Amino acid sequence: MSLGGALDAALAGLRVTSAGLELTSHNIANANTPGYTRRIIGQAEQAPGGDLSGVRLTDTTRVINTLVNKQLQLETLATVTRARSTTITPASTGFSGSPAGLRRSTR
Repeated sequence: MSLGGALDAALAGLRVTSAGLELTSHNIANANTPGYTRRIIGQAEQAPGGDLSGVRLTDTTRVINTLVNKQLQLETLATVTRARSTTITPASTGFSGSPAGLRRSTR
């Protein structure tokens, strides 16, 4: 590997490391934000023509904690169920009178 190739590989490594540090600081800054999910960066080696020449970014992936996600879904379902029961029950008791109250006016 030539000096130029070594410097290119080092520069690619610095770019990937810099992107990783930036994403880590973003994850830390948003750790207490409701609904925020942590992200990670994928890395892969660069080997054009079989010569190793550093690393490259592949993608950014959301890391989801399945236990926390399931708990959030259950809490949301319970809240929706409570809201429906408190809204539907009073509305349905208004129709418990005679069927004449539901007829269309003939005016």
